[in-house]
Amino acid sequence: MIMLDQKKRVQIRVKRIFDGQEKEEQYEGVPVRDLRADWSGILQAEFVSKDGMVTAISAEEIQADPSIILTNGPDEEGIRLIAGKDRYGQRWCKQIETVRYVEEEE
Repeated sequence: MIMLDQKKRVQIRVKRIFDGQEKEEQYEGVPVRDLRADWSGILQAEFVSKDGMVTAISAEEIQADPSIILTNGPDEEGIRLIAGKDRYGQRWCKQIETVRYVEEEE
């Protein structure tokens, strides 16, 4: 279970292409990089949605980009992953149930 309630929230503005048109939207959420205190040894985070879809983002990108956030969407969407620099929303997903961390092999 993902707990966002007690984490520091940020607001981001994103421009993305939706239905062939550029839209500017604003979101408030928790930067994914703030989900862990220590990212050493982590290769990527995998966001698993209710329908089984898995979206993976490298730990390097997560640490460098504060516009990768988790936010509470409308009730039917649950927790959403917003990747602010992904203009086409290909790595955005909703109904996130768990976050898995893939570690480097020794």
